[in-house]
Amino acid sequence: MPSPGAGPSLLPFAAAFYRELEQRYGQQFFTETPIFKIFSSLEEQNAVLARSADHPWEDFVADLETSDPQLAGIHAPFGGAWLQHGGHVAVREPAGRAGGRGHARRLAANRAF
Repeated sequence: MPSPGAGPSLLPFAAAFYRELEQRYGQQFFTETPIFKIFSSLEEQNAVLARSADHPWEDFVADLETSDPQLAGIHAPFGGAWLQHGGHVAVREPAGRAGGRGHARRLAANRAF
């Protein structure tokens, strides 16, 4: 599993950035939604479970599943991790509302991720 350690600092920053754009342009760009990260093996499951005892990911990892959660269309025999504070960004809307590609690039260039 890629280290979710960056999540607790990066995701709130990114969410604040998109919320600022939403206020500026009066349109929703960021939709927060839980993400299910599938464990690829029993070894990965065990490694994440062992590491989770110290809560290294703060509240970024909402829950750990040790068996298939029976999600429609998802095959996860080793379970997975429910991640929160993530989501998706409607990329076309910010670029269009920002007055074209050049302005959108300048907005992004002013923010270091």
